[in-house]
Amino acid sequence: MMVDDLPSMYLDVYGSKNTIEVLQRYSDLAKEWIENVESEVCVDDCYPFNAQPTIEMSNM
Repeated sequence: MMVDDLPSMYLDVYGSKNTIEVLQRYSDLAKEWIENVESEVCVDDCYPFNAQPTIEMSNM
């Protein structure tokens, strides 16, 4: 589990080779969520971030 200034998230850390890969996966999942929100696409298939899918939240 990652916890810090980023929202908490459970990721498969055993399949990753290093911390950079874990952070890259987190970043990729967040970018997908943000892109869907900004494009007004449903986020049901995205990682379930604990945030309302609004432009305001995607800007944070």
